[in-house]
Amino acid sequence: MNADGRKGVVVPEEWVHAAYNLETWARMYSFKINGCSGRRYWPRIESTTVIIPPNHRPQVDRPTKKMKSNDEHALPTSSCVTH
Repeated sequence: MNADGRKGVVVPEEWVHAAYNLETWARMYSFKINGCSGRRYWPRIESTTVIIPPNHRPQVDRPTKKMKSNDEHALPTSSCVTH
């Protein structure tokens, strides 16, 4: 039994990790990050390394559907015959 006399009732704060508390969330987002106005304010570095983007590879997708050829001599097929 719990301290209040109820059997099997557990307070969520006892088994939920502290990372999910509102106090933890408020502490993590309490600071403010100020953005930079542009590239001219970025710090200059003395490096000769040039980073190039990776090679572009086309996205793999489903193969194209093969369409039936338009044969002018083919007769339309139907299950019923009209006279």
